[in-house]
Amino acid sequence: MLKYIIAGEDPQYLINVRPRYNKQGERTGQYLYSFVTSTKYTRKRDAKHMLMTTEVDGIFWKRLIAHLEQVKDFEAFASTEEENKAEQEVQRNEILAQIEACERAMKKLSKRLVQLSILDQEEKEGEEEKEDDGDDELVKDIRKEFKKFSADKKRQEERLKLLDERKPSYASQMMTYRELILEVREHIREYTTIEERQEIADIFATKVTLDTLSPRVYKMNITWRDTTWGVDQIIAIRQGNPSTWWTPENDKLLQEHYATATRQELMRIFPDRPVSAIYRRASTLHLRKTKEDRECGKLAIAEDLSLMDYEVMEQYGLCWKSNQEGEAQQALEYTGGNNGGEHGVYFVCLCGRSGLFIANDAA
Repeated sequence: MLKYIIAGEDPQYLINVRPRYNKQGERTGQYLYSFVTSTKYTRKRDAKHMLMTTEVDGIFWKRLIAHLEQVKDFEAFASTEEENKAEQEVQRNEILAQIEACERAMKKLSKRLVQLSILDQEEKEGEEEKEDDGDDELVKDIRKEFKKFSADKKRQEERLKLLDERKPSYASQMMTYRELILEVREHIREYTTIEERQEIADIFATKVTLDTLSPRVYKMNITWRDTTWGVDQIIAIRQGNPSTWWTPENDKLLQEHYATATRQELMRIFPDRPVSAIYRRASTLHLRKTKEDRECGKLAIAEDLSLMDYEVMEQYGLCWKSNQEGEAQQALEYTGGNNGGEHGVYFVCLCGRSGLFIANDAA
C-alpha cells in the first residue's frame, strides 16, 4: 500500500517490497518491507530488517482513520492547494532529473562494458592464456550497477506516471475517500484493489519513513499532505521474531566466549540478540559450556528480548509479554517512558505473541 511513498529514515537503507517465502522456497502470498543497504554508501547490498507490509500498512490505516474522524471538511487544505501546485511542479522536475541521471549513468556503464569487451578481445588475440578473474568481477559489478539504475529509473517513471495522472483537486478526492474509509474502515481490502489503496495513501500522505530502533522495535513517521495534521511519529513493537543473520565474525566471537561467559556477559557481547537466540546458535555450532552461570542465570528481562530491545522499551514505556514457557501469562512492564507523555509520539504496543495492537495517543 505504501510502496510509492515509503523510504528509510536512515539514507543508507532503501525500503523495497519483496515477497515472503516459506521454508520450501514457495511464495506465501504475503509481502515484506525490506531494509536494504544502498550501493551509494556500500558496494554490498545487505538486508537489515524486514517488516510485514500488512503490519506497517495497518498502522498507517489506523492513524488515517483517527485523523478522518476529527475532520468534517478540507476547506483549509483546499485554500492552500493552489500554492501546492508549484511544489508539485518542483517534484515533477526532480523526478525528471533523477530519470535523466539514471539514463546518463546507464549510458556510461554501457560504454564501459563495450570498452572492456574490446580490451578483452585485444588481450586474447595478443596472449593465449591470461588470468581474467579481476575483469570478470569488474564486469559483474558494472552489470549490477546497471541493473540498479535501470530499476531506479523504472520506479521514478512509475512515480511520474502517478503524478501526471493525479486529478487536479486533492481536497475533493479527500472528501470522497473520507466517506468510503469511515464506512468500511478495516475492511478496506474487501472493497478496493491494491492500486486504489496505493492511490489513497498518496492522496493523504506525502511520505512515510521507517527506522529500526532495535530488532523488535521500530519507528514510523507519517508526513500528511494536509499540513494541519502535522507529522505522526509511531514507536511500534514488530510482530513475529526478528531474523538477525549470524555472520562468520559473529560465529567466531561466539566460539571465543561461549564456553566461559555468563548469560549476562553474552548479552553484552551480542546486544542485538536475545539470550535464547544465542543459545540456539551455540547449539547449531555444537558449542559446549565449561562454566554455567547458575548463580546469576536468571535474567532480569525476558529471554526472548535482546539488551537493545529492553533499553528501547524502557525508554518509551512499552510492554512485552514473554513467550517463554511458564511466563506466558506474565506481562513485563517497562515504565521508564512514563507512558509516552513526554515524547509526543504514538505507541503501538504488542502484548502477547499473537495479540492485537494497542495504540496509545501521547497527549
